[in-house]
Amino acid sequence: MVSDAWAQATAMHVCFYEGWCSREDVEEAIKRIERLVYEAERRILS
Repeated sequence: MVSDAWAQATAMHVCFYEGWCSREDVEEAIKRIERLVYEAERRILS
């Protein structure tokens, strides 16, 4: 999960500077990163 979110963040960084990403790409990356944050919070609080 962490490596997937990291890969998405890296891809978004490249896409930002190169202008490659579509709106859908960004929305999918946000969903994956939100899942990571949710899971991390759940584990920390339990």
